[in-house]
Amino acid sequence: MATRSFIGILNDDKTVDYIYCHYDGYPEHNGVVLHDHYNDEDTVRDLISLGDLSSLAPKISAPEGVEHSFDNRVNDVCVFYGRDRGDDGVGYKKTTVDQYFSDNFGEGSWVDYLYLFEPSYGWKVKDGDVPVSLMEFI
Repeated sequence: MATRSFIGILNDDKTVDYIYCHYDGYPEHNGVVLHDHYNDEDTVRDLISLGDLSSLAPKISAPEGVEHSFDNRVNDVCVFYGRDRGDDGVGYKKTTVDQYFSDNFGEGSWVDYLYLFEPSYGWKVKDGDVPVSLMEFI
């Protein structure tokens, strides 16, 4: 069973660029992976630039020369719907920060957790109606 999440980054204009992640969205997995491996603005933007994920992993790409796809996955490498399966319409999306944290954001997507990287702060996660610091889960 999937634990869905959104992963976003706060922009200077108070908009959020975000992607969907289908599996392992709970803080004990995606939260830890984000905190440990995606902890600077450039790396987070690289992750989000590739669009929606099937699963988040410590590395964005496989080593040079190693085949990685949706059906032939390399351990510890993210699986993206566009890059690794060839799906269309799975790029990152944009919204306002107020909409991102609103009670009905993502309605119909069955998302359980919303992660937001604030470049001057780090990661925050929203579970239900209460935003909390990711550090509380590590």
